[in-house]
Amino acid sequence: MFYFAVDTACCRNDKNLDLILVTDCGTSNPALLGHLKTQLCYLVNAIFEKAFHLRLALICYQNHQKQSRGGMRSGKPPINSIHVVHTLNFTDNREEMKNSIKNLRCFGKGGTTKGLADGLASVLRLSEADDNPDSSKCRRDAIKICILLCEYKKEEY
Repeated sequence: MFYFAVDTACCRNDKNLDLILVTDCGTSNPALLGHLKTQLCYLVNAIFEKAFHLRLALICYQNHQKQSRGGMRSGKPPINSIHVVHTLNFTDNREEMKNSIKNLRCFGKGGTTKGLADGLASVLRLSEADDNPDSSKCRRDAIKICILLCEYKKEEY
């Protein structure tokens, strides 16, 4: 029989938490966004009270705007050039986090398709581990959590 020694020690620091919030700011319900902002501020306070070293990144995405596709001779680019994703890099300042959350606004209501894929692509870029503690990417030794907050109508499934 062979026995292998397996090191089960985790390479994570249980007190380091990198939290990425992805929010749909193309929502058609400003009251829903207001309630969401209140709850997110409570979440940030609760995490700080538990003595975690929290870093928060906030990714806001909107709907793609429908644009006419002019073609080669019209001079209009045939791609969607509207800024769909806004990313606030990681911060560990509680007040900066809460201000970023409070400043969330509804925008992009008239779009035809959600920018969810663009928002999740931003999550992927932020979630790459980095050893530099001042980096805009996740810390290698942190617990990493991503929360997706979005509104979808039943007929969109």
